[in-house]
Amino acid sequence: GSLVTVMGITAARNTAMIGTFWAVLVASQPLRDRVSPNQASNSFLAGGCCSVVAWALVFPLDVVKSRVQSGGAYQAQGAATAAVVQNTNERLSACRCACEIFRE
Repeated sequence: GSLVTVMGITAARNTAMIGTFWAVLVASQPLRDRVSPNQASNSFLAGGCCSVVAWALVFPLDVVKSRVQSGGAYQAQGAATAAVVQNTNERLSACRCACEIFRE
């Protein structure tokens, strides 16, 4: 039911966020070594910057998760939200909900 759907969306969001975090961490290693040779500040900068990038990229999935969890109990405020709420009797899949939100 809905618990399994929400758990699946949460798992997808967390997987995307962790994957993004590590990809940015590895890709930024040469830049971080040039900016700060000090290991402590290098780790601090890496954690902060990679977390911000990961959350910025994954935040739309968190919006989808919240909207699916609410079960359509929110008010349509934007064009994408209105498209998602087309019919209160229709339950949208998480993928369709994400597509509508990303289009906006």
